[in-house]
Amino acid sequence: GFFSLHANFYRAECYAKTNQPVKALRSYCKEKKLNTVTFTLPNLSVRLLKKTHKSEEIIPIMLFAKFSDIFKAAKRSLTLKWRKLQGDVNGLNFNPLLEAEIFKERGGIVSTYLNYLINLNIFEKHNISPKVIAYPFENQTWDKMLITAARQTGIDSKIVACHTITVPFFYLNFFLGEDENKSHPQPDIIMANGHYAKSILDKAGFSCDIKNGGSLRYASNAKSAESQEHVENSDRDEKVLVLLSVSLDYSLDLLFYLLRNETSNKTFFLKPHPDTPESVIREHLPELPSNFTFVSGSMEQWMEQVGWAVHIGTTAALECMANGINVLKYLPERIDLDPLLCTDFKQKTICDKDALNFSTDENPDEFDSSLIAEPFNRQAWDDIL
Repeated sequence: GFFSLHANFYRAECYAKTNQPVKALRSYCKEKKLNTVTFTLPNLSVRLLKKTHKSEEIIPIMLFAKFSDIFKAAKRSLTLKWRKLQGDVNGLNFNPLLEAEIFKERGGIVSTYLNYLINLNIFEKHNISPKVIAYPFENQTWDKMLITAARQTGIDSKIVACHTITVPFFYLNFFLGEDENKSHPQPDIIMANGHYAKSILDKAGFSCDIKNGGSLRYASNAKSAESQEHVENSDRDEKVLVLLSVSLDYSLDLLFYLLRNETSNKTFFLKPHPDTPESVIREHLPELPSNFTFVSGSMEQWMEQVGWAVHIGTTAALECMANGINVLKYLPERIDLDPLLCTDFKQKTICDKDALNFSTDENPDEFDSSLIAEPFNRQAWDDIL
């Protein structure tokens, strides 16, 4: 039934893969005896979310959509007038690329505007006014529309953005300009993913309150921040966890480097990012050597088996560092999206001109796990309730 719609803790989920944030919040809500309901965005699989949330009731937000809402969203996309773009630069014709981006934007407008109309229905027509609206903070169009709908209906709810990742300096969605800050829909509170993330977001142009909520995503690594032991095991040293990027291009850069330089005495476990699955990557690869294997499962499962990890700027590499695994960073010939880019921490790096060298001759800097891993900050969450 829909009894849980009368909840005092509303959570909008933008993705299905955040096991650690879900566990931390679910445990907290249970401890506080909060009546909780989880809504999904229009384009999410309820089946996948149910696997993540287990006992919680998952309600597809599309149940609150009217046919007129779907029609309005489609019409809004089709009737938009686009400024004519000049794609001819230095003799290169970029029009096909620009036209493809416009096509993607049209599709994005449909889902984003539909999400806005549905949230209006939930808060206004169904008279739902939870004490807290919490959502995974991405500062993308979908969360801006959620905030806009909630504010427009005038509901008496505290809007809390749960920051569950790191803040790479080239993820420009996390940084507002002065004019953006004036017009940008912002939550009441951003619960930053630890003190380091808070220190960055404090300078990122937001005018809303920013608190240290502790590590929703990396709380399981918090113990490593107090006692970091380097992994030394000869059997594990022969196994390498390859941490692929959310970007297909970055992942292929790394994979082709490894294929050019691989050594047969190592076993490479290829772990794709959840948003760029194996099936997508395989379309662009030749037949892989027998010592290259795609794997799935949790980071915890694979960190227990390997002595090395190779990455191209991913947050998963931080978890490996926090657990004492030797980490190599492949430097891309593209923008570096590494979340540690603007810290003093020095990683062992390789690039295209380098041979693949798994040696521990150098003494790498000891990774400060507190950059990503802190205990869940219950006091900060208590203060918002």
